[in-house]
This record gives sequence, structure tokens and C-alpha cells, in this order.
Amino acid sequence: MRRIRKVLSNVFLLALILLGAKGVKAQDDWTEPFPAFRIAGNLYYVGSKGLANYLITTPQGHILINSDLEANVPLIRASIESLGFKFTDVKILLISHAHWDHNAGSAMIKKLTGAKYMVMEEDVSVVESGGKTDFQYANDPTTLSMPHFGIGGGFAQGGFDFGYSLYNNCNCPLIERMQQFQFVNNWSYIHVNHTFKFGVDFRYLQNLRVPSDSHRSGEVIFQGDNTRGPNGGGLSLASFLLGEVNNFQRYVSNSLDAGERQNRQFFYGQDTWRITPKLTLNYGLRWEIYYPQTVTGARKGGWINIDTGEVMIAGVNGTPLNGFVQNSFKNFAPRLGIAYQVTPKTVVRVGYGRTFDVGTFGSIFGHSVTQNKNMSDETARQVDVEVRKIVEAGLARARQVLTDYRNELEMVAQALLEYETLTGDEVRDLIAGKPVVRAVEESARPKVTPGTRKGSLGGFIGTDEAA
Repeated sequence: MRRIRKVLSNVFLLALILLGAKGVKAQDDWTEPFPAFRIAGNLYYVGSKGLANYLITTPQGHILINSDLEANVPLIRASIESLGFKFTDVKILLISHAHWDHNAGSAMIKKLTGAKYMVMEEDVSVVESGGKTDFQYANDPTTLSMPHFGIGGGFAQGGFDFGYSLYNNCNCPLIERMQQFQFVNNWSYIHVNHTFKFGVDFRYLQNLRVPSDSHRSGEVIFQGDNTRGPNGGGLSLASFLLGEVNNFQRYVSNSLDAGERQNRQFFYGQDTWRITPKLTLNYGLRWEIYYPQTVTGARKGGWINIDTGEVMIAGVNGTPLNGFVQNSFKNFAPRLGIAYQVTPKTVVRVGYGRTFDVGTFGSIFGHSVTQNKNMSDETARQVDVEVRKIVEAGLARARQVLTDYRNELEMVAQALLEYETLTGDEVRDLIAGKPVVRAVEESARPKVTPGTRKGSLGGFIGTDEAA
């Protein structure tokens, strides 16, 4: 058993070294020079070995596509000049994606050439923010650490873990700050056998809580299912080495400064009445005013409308920072107490009181309002773009499959028109290019009416243009 563990440990360490080396190599490729060359006509490649840049030349000035990293700018300039063109003749700079790590490169090219910077409409806000609102690489320092890798399900399932925020993690990183500014005063007045007390309590509360219910850099779990053979087995470490992930989860929030604010005012009055030397009555009333919570700015919180099921976003469509929550001035908390001395050593006390408790996390208040934030319009647009890309890629792949196997599918379609049903072996023969031979009486064959596209997929998948 020790020998097996030692072998697995060595394999695991080797895998980490190779993975690290692979990551370094990919990073080096990004800034490794590559000879510029003409692609066709007035289109040239002027990028590095790992990152692509293209130059379109015109008599009125040149168009540069993509800026890449700041460190790539000298390489791009050298490539353009090696082709006999002037770098300062670049009049338009286009980018295909507004990643945060390209903004510095774009700024440098614009400064050196004075080129007009052109981006897609959906990327404008990302560029203007310097990449801080980048959908994929948001400026979130809590995601910069190593993910949590669980091999064989982690410690809980007899495997092992490495990385950050391991088994029994601490909801880390957790950003939490609660502040309370308070003014309190009490007044007392004694008259005969009455002790009157009055008081006020004014509070201004500030709350910020950014949780990490699962690790923000990701929790990746590998099981042996993906490497299991027909007779069982399977090795979680092998799944890890192949990159076959069984489960991935990650906590994401697009804001690190969404906080709540609230004013609270409390008033009370009470009387302790010593009716007899043995009997004392205490009664009073407390008035508690909790003003609606507000959030720290537009899009920093939301409230669910229970009638429509919609989330009303602060600062959007006229929703105020308090979410239309109405204040209540009916939070009265009465109290009553009686104490009676039965004997010099025995006192019986009874009491009644009403209190209000609004705490959820900490002693101040919860954070449900700021956890109902929506995506920004820019993020929503980028999600829509990414979904469209995935759908279009799937459709393109489907069209390609239909094109690649059109002949085979036509043979299957023709056979289905001929025989109505096919066996598995007959389908395999058709895919392999073998005709189906079946003794069927002529009278049993289906009649093909005029206009039927026998032997064609036109009625099944349409033309290439329509697909």
C-alpha cells in the first residue's frame, strides 16, 4: 500500500510540474516574436507566436486588428515596420474582445499612432472602465488564488485535496464590515414611591457582507467514473491527469461594495411603582422605529415583488434606494412586571414583554437586500452574446455533420422510404456504403407518388442554405 501511495504521489507531482510547464509555455508564446507575413492582398499577419494581430493596408492609412498585451506593442510595431510600412500610419485600431489585459496595449498604440479606437457597442463600457467590468475577467481580487482541487471527492470521500479553501472551508474569502453610530441618553425622576425613566436611542447602521459560500476561484472535483473500464475500476487521479472534471462549482458576485444603510430610532418610558413594602409593579412602553434599509447606490440591491415575482432593482425604472418599502410606526413593545416578597427569603416575580429582533448575520441586520442584485446591462448583453455564440457554434457543427454525412443519410432515408423500417445491422451497412438487400414482394413495396423526393434529404433537413 505504501509503495502504491508513493507511486501515485510521484505521478501527481509530475503532473503538476507538466501542467505548470504547459501554462508557462502558453504564456511565453504570447510575447514570443513571430515573422510577419502577407496573407493575401493587403492583409498581413503582424502578431506574436501565441496572439494574433492583423494589418490591413490602404492608401488612406492602415487598420490594425487587435492590440493584445502592453508587452506586445513593440513586437507589433517591429512586425509592421519589417513589412515596409510605417507604424504611425495606423489610423484605425479595432479589437475583437475587450479583455482587461488588452486595455493597456490599446492605450499605448493609440498614444503612439493617434489611431481612432473602434470597439463593438457591447464592449464600450468595458473599455471605458479599463476592463474592470470585464464579464470573464472581472476585477475581483478574491478570484486570484488557486482553486480547490478534490481528487476522489476530497478528504470526505477518502481522496486527497490540494489548493486553497480545502475541506471544511471557512466561507473564505469573506468580506464583512458592520458599523453602528449611536446616541443614547436616559432620564430618571423619583417622586414619592414612583421611579420614572425615559430614554432615547438613535442609531445609524452600515453593513457590508460579501460571502463566498463556495470558493470564488472554483472547486473542482475529479472522480474515477470517467476512467472506468467495461469491467469496473477507474482512478480519480487518472481523471485529474486527463482533465475530466466531474463537478465544478464557484461563487460569483459582480459587486464587492454593495452595502446596506439604515436609521433606527427608539423611545421608551417606564415607571417602577412600589405599591407596598412587599409589592412592586413595573410597567412601561418602548417605541421602535426601523426605517427601510437603503442600499449604497444604483444596482446595489433588489427587492422581490411578491405580486409579480419580479426583482425590483435599486435605481432602475424609478425604483428608489429603499425599494418602495413603507415605514411602520406601529412597533410598540409594552412591558409589565410584578415582584412580591412572600417571606424575607422568598420573592416571586412575573413579567411580560414584547421585543423585536431583525438580526440575521451579526448583531445588526441581514444582507438579503444586497444579495438580490441583478447583472448590469453590459453583463447581460455579454451573457446574451456568449449564449448566441454557443448556439451558433452548435448549429454550425450540426450543419457540418449533416454535410459530412449527407450521402450516408440519404441512403438511410431512401432505404426508409423503401422498406419503412431498418434493423441495426442494415443501418451500419448503409453507413459503411453497403446497399440493403432484402427479399420483398413487389406488392408490399410502398408506392412513391409523384413529387416525392425519393432518395433525397430535401424533405428531411432542407438545403444547405436553409440549414
